[in-house]
Amino acid sequence: MAFSEQSLVPLSRETRYFSLFSYETEDGLERVAASGYFRPAAGLLKRRDVILVYAGMEDAPTIGLFVVTETDAKQKLVRVADFAGLEILRFGGHVFRLLPGAGPSKPDEAGPAKRGRGAKAA
Repeated sequence: MAFSEQSLVPLSRETRYFSLFSYETEDGLERVAASGYFRPAAGLLKRRDVILVYAGMEDAPTIGLFVVTETDAKQKLVRVADFAGLEILRFGGHVFRLLPGAGPSKPDEAGPAKRGRGAKAA
């Protein structure tokens, strides 16, 4: 599946610094972390926004945390930092386990990828 704008849901009003979004998809977390996945949302997202991703809901449900490091609506550019993923171990009990990142968060254009806890935003 490709990015679906209808699945990107604001969870908080825009604050001075960031907004919080939820995004649910059947795509795996690796695909969501791939370069250009959030490109169609370039007009909605802004730098420092946080996206809580519920990925692979049918096959291998995981939860990812992404922070937007750069956007440019005119160029349809969105870069995100991947802050690892949480594997859902039990649905009913809501038990989670911290996992290594789903894969490199590749920028849409040339430049170093931003990953991991505390990765500095571009």
